[in-house]
Amino acid sequence: MSEIDPSLKLQVITSGTKRELCSHIGSGIDSPTEAYFDLQTGKVEVLLVEDSLDSVSMDEEEEVIILKELIETELGSRYLEIFTMISPEAFKIMEAFTASPYAKEAKPHLAQAMRRRKPFRSFKDVLLNYPEIRETWFVFEEEFQFNWLKKRYLEEYEVELVDEETTLDTH
Repeated sequence: MSEIDPSLKLQVITSGTKRELCSHIGSGIDSPTEAYFDLQTGKVEVLLVEDSLDSVSMDEEEEVIILKELIETELGSRYLEIFTMISPEAFKIMEAFTASPYAKEAKPHLAQAMRRRKPFRSFKDVLLNYPEIRETWFVFEEEFQFNWLKKRYLEEYEVELVDEETTLDTH
């Protein structure tokens, strides 16, 4: 693995790229895809894992193979893996939101949902009863995930991700 070009160590992230990054962070370890952030283009590259290639055409499969080889060759210098959160980390987002002023009148119901047998499903079910708070939850979750990835990239690669617009305080 070669070094990251110093000119690529500061990445200004657009809202669309941020959304894409965060959708992969939260996709979980059972996702049929692998995702990588391309430092040169600022884009997210999504690859199907081997088992899922049955559903693509021969041309698409060839493109995937070429891209996979490029990523393998330049992993850590041009392409950075987009890490996925494990359940305990994702649970911390729900805890932080429930403890925040953003939870408003849903706070006791969200706290109760997190103690149920399927806390993630229960949490989302409670939010269905509070449409405005639910919308705030999506922004909060994305912001939390992005901050989590920023910290990981800075620690592991010395790459700083800068959001062109920060929307909610997640601390």
